Amino acid sequence: MKLQMPFGPRIGITEIPKDMIHKFNVNCEFVSRPSQADKYDNSSNLIGQIKSQSKFNAPMLNSKYVQWCVQQAEEFVTTAGFSPMKLKVQTAWYNRMMHPQEYNPQHIHPVAVLTSVGYLKLPSNFTEAIQDNKVNGIGGGLELFYGENTNFSFTQSTIIPSVGHYFIFPSTLRHAVYPMPDTITEERRSFSINFEPA
Repeated sequence: MKLQMPFGPRIGITEIPKDMIHKFNVNCEFVSRPSQADKYDNSSNLIGQIKSQSKFNAPMLNSKYVQWCVQQAEEFVTTAGFSPMKLKVQTAWYNRMMHPQEYNPQHIHPVAVLTSVGYLKLPSNFTEAIQDNKVNGIGGGLELFYGENTNFSFTQSTIIPSVGHYFIFPSTLRHAVYPMPDTITEERRSFSINFEPA
């Protein structure tokens, strides 16, 4: 577990094991099938302007893979210098951004204590395309916001993810994803897990 500290809140980053990326991708494709929408569609519970947002199913929620995420969140707490805390999953879902106009507006997760984002699939031209499209942030990056504008300070930080990156941060840290540029036509796939005290 490594920490980034662009401002007050800590941001943890670690790597998702490759076999876990595969399992999450398989599960994502299952729960996001149109035939499963009645059971797993999570769009009405989320602020994201994303067509495909699906909940994890019970087998995945109870899997060793999600338990790994819980362990990473608990490690983040102690690595960041705080007293150990036992955590459990509050909510977990997949985001499949398949159209350039999709986005996640600036928001927080006020009911949880920690939130996380893991990256499962990115467009082949992702890094190149988003670096050429910087307008108030980077479309498709993970935007983090903290503090008030003052002289000689930064209140926004952009993370450009790679497949396998897993970020953990306080649930009340404002975050967003801006729309990707039109030159991206492939899927940007991630998952999010919120944690609460066990």
